[in-house]
Amino acid sequence: MNILFSITLFLISLVYLILGLKFQFMMNGLPAEGFLPRIVGVLLLVFSGVNLYASIKKGNEKTSWETLKDILIIFVASIAFIFLFNHLGAVISMILFMFVILYMFNRQKLTVNIIISIVTPMVIYFMFNVWLNVNFPEGVLAIF
Repeated sequence: MNILFSITLFLISLVYLILGLKFQFMMNGLPAEGFLPRIVGVLLLVFSGVNLYASIKKGNEKTSWETLKDILIIFVASIAFIFLFNHLGAVISMILFMFVILYMFNRQKLTVNIIISIVTPMVIYFMFNVWLNVNFPEGVLAIF
């Protein structure tokens, strides 16, 4: 199961990188629309390749119900994040997504999870919106 997941992740990373190569990397000495997809695509491909290699080296192992449940929760949270991104807005969607994932893996530190879930999306929002001038969907925050 782990090897199959690693192969799937590697192939998705490869497709993402190939799609990212269709966009221009630099324009007038500045990063263009293909800058981030190429960097993320290369990183995804490298890390998923390392994961695939480790999975093959480790061998085929049985997957527990607990692991499958975690994968399903992450998958559902990711689909919800994608759907809610435009409707609720980028910041609120990122906060909810991060909280669900952090809470799932670190239930003991609720306060830390809440702080990270709020601070990280705010930093990302200001970095992209203010510094890079890339607008994220505002969603319900557009009311204010």
